[in-house]
Amino acid sequence: MSQEPNSEDQKSPSDDSKPYVITPEVFLARMTEIANRPMDSEDQHGDADVLMMETLRSLGYDEGIDAFENMDRWYP
Repeated sequence: MSQEPNSEDQKSPSDDSKPYVITPEVFLARMTEIANRPMDSEDQHGDADVLMMETLRSLGYDEGIDAFENMDRWYP
């Protein structure tokens, strides 16, 4: 489900020169790619969740995302 960051679009998490933050432009591009994949809506929502969690973690919301990941979901 998860997609690795595109090194052409943003800094890699291993690049110590700047904090790893998913920009609005990268978020839009990746979310649009997920929305356009030929898959069922449950898989799209699961992939979109992963991207949103990754984005929020990149902004420092780790504890909130940990709580979200512990919730039961009706889709993968």
